Amino acid sequence: MSTTTATTDERIELSTFDPVYRTPRLSTASSIRQPVISVPNPDEVPEDAPYSVSAIPDGGYGWVIVASAFITTFCSNGIINCWGVLQAALLDSSLSHVRPSTLSYVGSLTLALGPLFGLVAVRMVRWMGSRTTAMIGMFIMGMSLIGASFCTSNLVGLFGTVGFLGGLGMSLVYAVGNALPVQYFSARLGLANGLIKLGGGVGGSVMAIALEAMYQRVGIAWTFRLHGMITLAIGMPAAWLLKQRVPLRNAPFVDWTMFRDKTFIATFVASAIGVFSLYVPPYYLPLFAKSINLSSSTGAGLVAAFNACKCQPLQSTA
Repeated sequence: MSTTTATTDERIELSTFDPVYRTPRLSTASSIRQPVISVPNPDEVPEDAPYSVSAIPDGGYGWVIVASAFITTFCSNGIINCWGVLQAALLDSSLSHVRPSTLSYVGSLTLALGPLFGLVAVRMVRWMGSRTTAMIGMFIMGMSLIGASFCTSNLVGLFGTVGFLGGLGMSLVYAVGNALPVQYFSARLGLANGLIKLGGGVGGSVMAIALEAMYQRVGIAWTFRLHGMITLAIGMPAAWLLKQRVPLRNAPFVDWTMFRDKTFIATFVASAIGVFSLYVPPYYLPLFAKSINLSSSTGAGLVAAFNACKCQPLQSTA
């Protein structure tokens, strides 16, 4: 009887462990351990893989990008860096009644609109791609010079053509030239950017001499026309070769968080001050040369020498 009672008590005692509770405990433990022991599928490619540093070819078609951006920068700087030569020619011919300080604002407007339209230019690259944006910008640049050839006696017309349209086109071309090298180069990014900026120094030097020679032979109107034709002839094929390796990532229109970085703020302010005074010499060197009885060719040579000094960044980036 006692044995039966003990057996009954034992059964009752064992029955207090409800087997229903074991299943959630095992499933809970399994769900907790599952992320730890899971192995990622090697065939799955991360979404940001094309943007990783290891995926950058560091060459290849990137050298075509460098050569093309060299030419587009050549064309852009051939306009903004040589405005002093065109300004002196205008003051010597069709706009002799205009004050030099007033006419210099045409070139200043071209220069100012380059960075001012930069945010819009980057958006256009995202919407239409690098090639289309660069070709539109180069076409506007070339046509602005051709349009200016019909406004050589009209100051307002010069502001609207080579000033406004030229600045807009330059902004589009610069946006593409600055955005593409980082997609093709990593370890050689400094060299690639240096070669591209070298195109600006070469363009400013070569075109300063060429524009003065054109003016002496064909006059100011045809100087503008030939300058525009040259820009289209060499700039459009170069712009067609510019293409992005991966689409630009979506980003805010203005990333205000960058201004929390003191280094960025210091660089931003220093760049603004530096560029503010950088273009005064090439705009006024031809006029200064004339004021001390030097020839216009000498003035153009001084502008070419000043622009040649912009080849210096290649030495530091290489």
